[in-house]
Amino acid sequence: MSRSRQTHHLLIAEDESHIASDLSERFTAHGFRTTVVTDGEAARRAAMSGIYDLMVLEIGLPGEDGFTVVTRLRTASSALPVIILTARDAVADTVYGLEGGADDYMTKPFSFDELLARVRLRPPRDRQLRLGTNCSRDARASRCRLRQMTSDS
Repeated sequence: MSRSRQTHHLLIAEDESHIASDLSERFTAHGFRTTVVTDGEAARRAAMSGIYDLMVLEIGLPGEDGFTVVTRLRTASSALPVIILTARDAVADTVYGLEGGADDYMTKPFSFDELLARVRLRPPRDRQLRLGTNCSRDARASRCRLRQMTSDS
C-alpha cells in the first residue's frame, strides 16, 4: 500500500473554533480522518486512547495547557507523535515544548502546506507497530523512514 493511500487519524486539540474547523476541513480534504477536542483534559484523554496516529496540539488550551498535556503523555509512555501549533513564538517556549516531549513545534500564523508536510512525515500508527519502532522518537529518523519505504517494496 502506498503511503499516500494510508489514512492517518489525527487528533486536533485547538480551542479556537475557526482554526479547529479549518484544520479539520483541510486535513479531511487531503484524506485524513480528524477528531477535534477543545480543552487540555479532553486532549490528554483522547491521546491516551491509542486510536490516533498524531496530535496537533495548541499550547493555550483551557484546563491543562498543551505543555502539561504532552508532558503527561510522555510520563505515561505514550509515543503518539505531537506537533505543537501555537501563537507562542518565544524560543524558550519552543525549547520547553520540544524538551517536554513534542516531536515538532510550529508557530501561528502558519502555512497549512508546511504543516501538512510535517504531518505526512509521520508514519501511520499501524506501520510504526509493524516495524517495532516510532520513527518520530528515533534519533536516526531519516534512516528509520528509509527502512519503512524499503519495507513496502
